[in-house]
Amino acid sequence: MSSCQGMKVMLFTPRNHSSADKHRTLDELPIIEKDIVQARRHARDSLEPRKQLIRRRLPFILLFASGGAALFLLAALMLPPTYAAKSMLIVDPQVRPPTDASNEGTASRVAEINSGSAALAIETHMGVLNSRDFLQRAVSGLSGETAPETVKQSEEQQPRKKATSGDLVSQLSERLAVWADALLKSPKSTTPIADELEKRIKIAQDGKSDIITVTFNSSDPTFAADVVNRIAESYVDNRTEMLQASTKREIAHVTANIAVVKSEVGRADASALSLLQRRPEATGETAGQGKQFTYQRLRELTSEAATARLLQPSLQRRLGLLQAELANIKPDVRVLALARTPQKPNSLNPIILAVPVFVSLLIAGSWIAAWLDKLDMRLRSEGDLHNCLGVPCSALLPRVRKKRFFQPKTREDLLGPELGPYAQAIRFLVASVHPEASERNRKIARVIMAASSLPEEGKSTLCHSLGAFVASIGLKVLIIDFDKRGPQRNAPLISTAGVVESIERIAPADADYLALGRSSGDLLRLLTSEDWANAFDELKRKYDYILLDCPPLLGVSDFRLVTPFADRILFLVKWESTKWDQARSAFRMLRGSGAPDEIMPVYTQVDLARQALYSSGALSDYFLHQRRYWASKARLLAMPSVNAQLATPAEQPGAAVAGGECKAAEA
Repeated sequence: MSSCQGMKVMLFTPRNHSSADKHRTLDELPIIEKDIVQARRHARDSLEPRKQLIRRRLPFILLFASGGAALFLLAALMLPPTYAAKSMLIVDPQVRPPTDASNEGTASRVAEINSGSAALAIETHMGVLNSRDFLQRAVSGLSGETAPETVKQSEEQQPRKKATSGDLVSQLSERLAVWADALLKSPKSTTPIADELEKRIKIAQDGKSDIITVTFNSSDPTFAADVVNRIAESYVDNRTEMLQASTKREIAHVTANIAVVKSEVGRADASALSLLQRRPEATGETAGQGKQFTYQRLRELTSEAATARLLQPSLQRRLGLLQAELANIKPDVRVLALARTPQKPNSLNPIILAVPVFVSLLIAGSWIAAWLDKLDMRLRSEGDLHNCLGVPCSALLPRVRKKRFFQPKTREDLLGPELGPYAQAIRFLVASVHPEASERNRKIARVIMAASSLPEEGKSTLCHSLGAFVASIGLKVLIIDFDKRGPQRNAPLISTAGVVESIERIAPADADYLALGRSSGDLLRLLTSEDWANAFDELKRKYDYILLDCPPLLGVSDFRLVTPFADRILFLVKWESTKWDQARSAFRMLRGSGAPDEIMPVYTQVDLARQALYSSGALSDYFLHQRRYWASKARLLAMPSVNAQLATPAEQPGAAVAGGECKAAEA
């Protein structure tokens, strides 16, 4: 029993790895395990971008595939379905009996001749069925088509182009026009059999048998069945009429031969009788030259009459056989099966074809999406920003509602909820640019500059939001706007007193604001003057933070005057709007204008849900998870049972703790 238990332990107990084995680095692993780990990492790293590409381009791929499949289905449904009707004819081979049944070679030779004649007969029937004249005659009574004679007359009445006997150039031009019309324009046929019926009729042999199939495709199933049945019946009737006509001609020929034989017999008898009547002495025994000639002629006439009498019974028998054959004549081909009206179309079902078309368009849409994503040079992910600028992304600023920013009433309108994505991003930026302890002891303001490549990338929004948050923690902040867009002021700002008097108070942000770029004075003269340097030093001693709203870097050169005053620069990149070359050019210009080394790239106006499709493990994933988490908490608090438990916490042990957690979650 103990051995069995030990065996069970040995079989079912998994192998225990020590903690040292689990925490070994890649270099400490054996070569085979190292290769396996590297292969798994490479596979994961190579598949992750493709998965993200399919996720973010999935609406386009589905729209492309579904739209293409819908257009294909619509175009296929616009085409009428075709129905195939098929009738069958069987050829009765004319077997030639062997003359000598005892000779095996002769019998085999006759069999080969019979098989060859049967194959030749089938090819002959198929050739006749495919002939244009027969098809016109066969379907001349269907759907009101004209007779072949009428068709021929109408074709003869059509005007024909004749080459004139004039200039050679005119003849060549007329002939060129004739061939061009024949190439570009389809001729108008007076009968549909010339164009449509002849193209859609198919005459074929069923394998190696003696059966001939007649198939016709048409959008009208009844018409298709009528056409093939009419062709099959017309061909059998035509063969019957041909055999009857041939037999009648032979009967007429035999009858004429019988009449000729009878006349020959009568003529010979009459000539012999007249010869006997004119020369009765020719019957005597006297010999002479005249008598000998008469006797020879009489013998010839008697022989001719006897021969004619012998032919007359055989001709009479032949005539009787032909008349009996005419009464019971049977063609060498007959209808085996007539076509029924087809119930299902013969053409491919467009609904079934829509599935492979949809799959093919899905693959094509994926390739197109990959090319579009590769050709799209707008910055979206944190990796794109790092590859473009060579500096990692510092923060993601979510998209702010325009109504909340352009019509702010309180600080919450600028920052949003305290635990919201935008407020958390502003908090992270403030923590990143906050001065260290050594700098805080100097009592000098921290100068932060917000720059971007193009206008409308969120510089003013960021400055007001940073000012509101810094003011909320009890620090003095000044926002200086260097952007020249907007209404101009009348008083020039040249002296220190002018700068101090122009500072305004912004109620929602609870910060001071100086619109320096919208003054009527020359900004270059102001910023290069000694008065401005003294005024700026006084502002740095007065405030804890000075936020510089810099003009766009591309197309405006005033930023070079502002850059030397900044301690740290926030380089803003509008998410899914700024292109690679624009951001790179602006960043290089910023580097070459005496900017400090601490330049922090920041994404603005980020759609967190879509940005999560471009970067895995980024800040957007945290905010999306946080949003779902608090949404589930809100639904939990909205349940009546939870509210009842929170209302009576003393009835259940531990309820006070749960209520406190829910209240904290609600806060």
